[in-house]
Amino acid sequence: MTGIAAITAVLVFGCGDGDGTTVAASYNTGAVAFNVVWGGDTEGDSDMDGRALSTCEAVTYVTAEIFSSGGVFIKGGSWLCEVRHGSIEKVPVGSNYMLVIKGTDRYDGIVYYGEKTGVDVVSGETTSVDDIQADSFIPALMSPANGAEISEGNVTLRWEKVDGATDYYVAVCEDESFNANINDTTTINNYHTLTSLEAGGTYYWYVAAGDFREEMSVDSEHWQFTTSAGYSGGPVTPAALSVPENFYAVPDDGEVRLSWSAVDGASGYRLYYRTENDPDTIQDITADNSDVITLQSTDTLYFHQGLTNGTIYSYAVTAYSDAAESGFSDQLTKIPAWGNNYQPDRWDGEWVSGFLGAAPVVSGSDGDWYQIEFNKNNVQLTIECQFSNQDGDIDMVLYNVYGYENAQAFSKDDNERIDYAAVEAGLYYIQIYTTPGTSNQYDLRWSTSPR
Repeated sequence: MTGIAAITAVLVFGCGDGDGTTVAASYNTGAVAFNVVWGGDTEGDSDMDGRALSTCEAVTYVTAEIFSSGGVFIKGGSWLCEVRHGSIEKVPVGSNYMLVIKGTDRYDGIVYYGEKTGVDVVSGETTSVDDIQADSFIPALMSPANGAEISEGNVTLRWEKVDGATDYYVAVCEDESFNANINDTTTINNYHTLTSLEAGGTYYWYVAAGDFREEMSVDSEHWQFTTSAGYSGGPVTPAALSVPENFYAVPDDGEVRLSWSAVDGASGYRLYYRTENDPDTIQDITADNSDVITLQSTDTLYFHQGLTNGTIYSYAVTAYSDAAESGFSDQLTKIPAWGNNYQPDRWDGEWVSGFLGAAPVVSGSDGDWYQIEFNKNNVQLTIECQFSNQDGDIDMVLYNVYGYENAQAFSKDDNERIDYAAVEAGLYYIQIYTTPGTSNQYDLRWSTSPR
C-alpha cells in the first residue's frame, strides 16, 4: 500500500532525469542532495526480499533526515516512496553530518534503512550524496530452524546482523498471538539463549532491530520450535564440527570466489568477512569484528559479489549445525581488482612486459594475479616466470575457476615453470607471489598447444 505524508518546507523532491538538487540561498546554510537505491537493486524496482518497490507495497512513508555526528536531529522530512531522489535545504553549515534514509510501514516500523556519514555542508552550496543504499532492516532468523524439535540443552536463538542496528528486541511466547510473552529481551548481540524451557512445549519467537534513535523495525518472520516430551534443559556439549579445510579465495572483477572442503555433520556454513584499511595491519577475524553470510546449504562454493575493486577483504569460514559451530578456517585476504582477461590465443608466447609496457614488480604473499581463458578443451599450458632469485624468491600457482590449486612451482633457483594439461575450457588464474616484506621484478608468459 502507498501512503502520503506531509512534505516539510525544507524538503524538495524531483522525478525524471533531473539531478533533483536545489542550492540553498540562506546565509550560513547549505543543501544536501541525494539519490536512494532501494534494496541494492539499481536496475529493477523489486528488491532482494521480493517486495515490489515500484508499487511500494511494503513501504508507506520514506524519510530523509540529517543528524549531527552525535545523533542530534537537524533537518529532514517525509515524502512518497516512489520518489527516489531529492534535497534537504537550509541545513546549517557543519561537517561530519549523517544522512539517514528510512522506509517505514503505516505503523512506523522500519522496513528499509540506509545511512551515509561524513557529510559536510558548505554555505550557499549543495552537497551531493550519490546513491545512498537502503537495505532491509528486518532481521533474518537463522536458528533453530522453523519447526525444529529440541531434545536437550538450552536453546540459543540466532539471527543475521542488520546494518545500522544498535540493538535487537527478542520476543518468545507459548502463544503465537504473543499476548503473554515468557521472554522480552533487548540485546546488542545477534543471539539470545533461553533457559528453563518446559518439556513438550511449543515456543514462538521473533526479533526486531532498533536504530540509534530507539526506533524499531518491522517484526521478523515468526518462527516456532518445540521441545520433546523427554526434553532436558541446561548446557550440553554438542558434537564437535571440524574446521573447514582447503579454504581458497580467488579475486575477480568486483567479486571474490571462495571454496572449501565439506565438513561431516554440517548443515551449512558461515562466511565471515571484513574490510581492512592497511595490508600491514590485518586483524584476526572474530564474530564481533566482521560481517557474516549464512549459507543454509552444504554447498562449498560461494561467489561474494558486488565488491569494490582495490579494497582489501579478509575471509574465514566456519561450519555449523543446529547444535554447534566449528572454529574458524585459515584466514585469507584478497583484493578484487582484475585488470584484463588475457586470451591465450592473442597473447600466446608473448612476455607480459611486451603488452604491459614494462616488466612488473611483485610484492608480498598475495602477489599479482592474471586471468586467462581457454575456449577449447584439452590444451597443454606452459607458464614461464623469469626472475633472479638473488633479488628475491618468486613462486607461482595455477588455480581453476573454483579456486582449487591445479599446479604450482616453487624452488630456490632462478625462474619457475608450470606445465599443465588443461582438460576443461574456461577461466584459470595465475598467481605470482613472494615472501612477505619482499619484492622482485619478473617477466611472465604462457603458451598453449594441442594435447
